[in-house]
Amino acid sequence: MALGKTVGEIEQMPQAEFVEWMEFYDIEPFGLPVADVFHAHGLAVHLNMQRDQKSRPEPFAIEDFRLFAERRQPKQEALVDGLTAEQWRLKFAMDRFEYQQKQAKAQD
Repeated sequence: MALGKTVGEIEQMPQAEFVEWMEFYDIEPFGLPVADVFHAHGLAVHLNMQRDQKSRPEPFAIEDFRLFAERRQPKQEALVDGLTAEQWRLKFAMDRFEYQQKQAKAQD
């Protein structure tokens, strides 16, 4: 699956797939905030290797170089049409179960 989707393609994405992407982001974040941390970490390591410990006894920290310092609140559930990813998963399971029950009754 290609990651470069247009807004039009995202609007046509099935809701179940969108919910899966939300869950994946909670497990493995991606995008600018993650790249910002990687870059800040590299800068901190590089400058700490060259740091004069007498003039700056405290080592540089990753936070010293973050450009986007906003912190993501831990595990704030994103909502799609008022439901969390877990609630959508349960709804899809219930819909499938009800469909299977109707099919079983129709065959009787």
